[in-house]
Amino acid sequence: MKRLIHEKSVFIVPGDHFGLDHHLRISFGLPPHDLRAGLDRIHELIVELQRS
Repeated sequence: MKRLIHEKSVFIVPGDHFGLDHHLRISFGLPPHDLRAGLDRIHELIVELQRS
């Protein structure tokens, strides 16, 4: 999660804070283009992690 914050400027919250172990909490209170940009950055990091 720290890499996501520092490398991609995206913050997610672990689901266990809300009683949902093994899940993520993603806010979508922003305009759709901002949400899409954040989801794209999450995807970028996942792809980078898969390659390493």
